[in-house]
Amino acid sequence: MIDGRRMAAFALVILLMGLVASVVMAHPGVVVYQHDHFIVPGQRIGALRVGMALSEAQIILRSMGEYHQTRNYWCALTSKVCVGEGWQFGDDTRAQMIRTPGKVLWVATGNDVYTTREGLGPFSKLKKFVNRYGEPSWTDGDWYEWWYSGLAVRTYGWGFAISVLVLAPQLDRTAPYPVEDTP
Repeated sequence: MIDGRRMAAFALVILLMGLVASVVMAHPGVVVYQHDHFIVPGQRIGALRVGMALSEAQIILRSMGEYHQTRNYWCALTSKVCVGEGWQFGDDTRAQMIRTPGKVLWVATGNDVYTTREGLGPFSKLKKFVNRYGEPSWTDGDWYEWWYSGLAVRTYGWGFAISVLVLAPQLDRTAPYPVEDTP
């Protein structure tokens, strides 16, 4: 049997849950983040989503620990999670830059607490990524990219993922983002 104090405490918890739900539903500007540790190729790593406003991503990153910012990317250093609005590809003599100013183009992590539902993440063997996603769309022996799935893995040639990056899936490296040539 439930005594009176336990029943009152249970009723109070239910009342508070209802109050929080009504505040969130009454204020559509309130943002609720997914605080899991999933890597979802083409979509997100934890609460950081491809396509979200960069200002929103910066708030989340600052809440995750020591914060660092450069020209095209922002990181929570202690959590080993970064976002960026630019992505450079090509060789050193003629690189191209894909940019989405003010929006997150990619999310990356080197923290092995983040994994896909299949358990793939930083420090997973490259072979497991190939078994799951097929042959990469592009590789230079360091980066392995599955652009049609919105996934890239950096190995530094060691045969396992050092970092995992998600971005919007696309069939080729330039569409649908505007491309700028960089000198």
